[in-house]
Amino acid sequence: MSNLKIAIPQNQGTVRNLMQAGGYEPVFEPGHPEPDGGRKQELNRGVIEKTGDTIIQIRSMDVLRQVAAGYRDIGFVGSDCIDEWPAWKVEKLAEFPFGRTRGSDQPRLEFVVPKSSRINNMREIELGTIFLTERPRLTAQFLKNLGFEVVIEKEDDSPREFEDKISQEEKVGIRIILGSGIPQLEPEKQVLVIVNEQGTTAKEYGVIVIGKIVDITTVLIANPDVLYDESKREQILLFREKLEKAYILSERELPRLSERDGASTEELKGIPFTQVESIIEPGSIGRRF
Repeated sequence: MSNLKIAIPQNQGTVRNLMQAGGYEPVFEPGHPEPDGGRKQELNRGVIEKTGDTIIQIRSMDVLRQVAAGYRDIGFVGSDCIDEWPAWKVEKLAEFPFGRTRGSDQPRLEFVVPKSSRINNMREIELGTIFLTERPRLTAQFLKNLGFEVVIEKEDDSPREFEDKISQEEKVGIRIILGSGIPQLEPEKQVLVIVNEQGTTAKEYGVIVIGKIVDITTVLIANPDVLYDESKREQILLFREKLEKAYILSERELPRLSERDGASTEELKGIPFTQVESIIEPGSIGRRF
């Protein structure tokens, strides 16, 4: 029986915790010790010790590419990545309504501007506005639905000439950026598209939300071809079943824990899946499914 090849997003502890709750705890190779002599850094490759499956942690969009290309059998990716690159064909197996933090609101792809901006909502967008985004397709489609003519900046365009052209032709422009966008945002005639979850970054930088493109879920995906392999298909479906059960069980237990501990259900959503599972009395999991 062949082992599965799994990819998960970096810096998304909710996925790792859910895998652990489902019986697939990932163990990553240790790297060099921290400069202060603390614990060793973690490499981005490892194994599921219980099954022998291999696992890597990379950027969300790279998870999609790796699974679509067949280098990885399954992975977890944001639904916005799937919508942004529809040509990268994958099979969606399950969706979970959380991002990096389970207890916060569901992540959203949103438009933000500095507080000093003249723009207070999407109705006040002026022709000549430049939108900074890592999701040009989703951004362009949303703006076209609002009635704007949209031009996406090319790599060999002069930034200043592109901005002048957009203004003269009375269109709006899209500039593709990578990495942290808020420090790049200019108050005059620029709008930024970000993934907003807890809202902490927006508050710290003093930007305000003026519109939403779409809600984002965490999606378990598979390479379509690998599902024709009976052995791997069986393993993948079992993986999905165990993780869905771990998630559902945790969600069902939160109201009971809320009554017992006097905390709100929303507050308890910050508890890791594995911790909720450990609170439940032994043997109750088997009775529920």
